[in-house]
Amino acid sequence: MLLLKSIRVHYNKREAVKGISLEVGEGDFVVVIGPNGAGKTSVLNVISGVINPSEGEVWFRSERIDRLAPEKIAARGIIHVPEGRRIFPKLTVMENLQMGAYLQKDKTKVERELERIFHLFPILKERTRQRGESLSGGEQQMLAIGRGLMAGPALLLIDEPSLGLSPLVTQHVAEQMTVINREGIAILLVEQNARMGLKLANRGYVLTNGDLVLEGTTAELVKNEEIRKAYLGL
Repeated sequence: MLLLKSIRVHYNKREAVKGISLEVGEGDFVVVIGPNGAGKTSVLNVISGVINPSEGEVWFRSERIDRLAPEKIAARGIIHVPEGRRIFPKLTVMENLQMGAYLQKDKTKVERELERIFHLFPILKERTRQRGESLSGGEQQMLAIGRGLMAGPALLLIDEPSLGLSPLVTQHVAEQMTVINREGIAILLVEQNARMGLKLANRGYVLTNGDLVLEGTTAELVKNEEIRKAYLGL
């Protein structure tokens, strides 16, 4: 479904991503873990077209997309839920969700997506008239994911969804990501909470200082001594 080939990213003279290759299959749930500054967010930004790679290629369903504009990539079914939520604070919950559907022309599908989001996150239905800025951090994260779902994605890129959330809210968001994936939407998750990410996903990649240092099934990674010591505290 998604294939990155030898991606490199430079910010001025600093190389943030050093020849990363990874893939996501149809219906996959893949996690990328690693410390701050490892290049995780840069990888997602390359996929969604926010930044162009210095070298390498990005392919989605047999089409090369690494030089396409972000809106064209989104139109192909890759939707990015960025770190920090980045909802529209002055718009209501409903208006935020409607903004997510700007590429959708099928009104019936929009209504169906809205119903699914309210089923996943019932609190959003109660908050439809509230401004985004009035929501709690957890509610804003739910809104950010919901806005992404309104676009009808085939692949959802989710960046650090647990950041700043309580354990209880983190658990709820994690459970709903699992439901989303089971409904057929592939997920590429960037997450510092390695324990959560490895529990949710079926495959994983580990980045350190822009390098891909480990990859495999999450069952394999959990058994790896380096992962257990560095990320799981075992």
